[in-house]
Amino acid sequence: MISWFDMVALQEVNDKLVGLRSIIRYYISDHRILWVEFKI
Repeated sequence: MISWFDMVALQEVNDKLVGLRSIIRYYISDHRILWVEFKI
């Protein structure tokens, strides 16, 4: 059983992951060498 609090926590984690991915994509577009090194 997932409580409402768990849903909020999951949503916050999801938002952080989405933010992190957008930052990573931004850096990939700027620095393609990083993409080759980290294989994200």
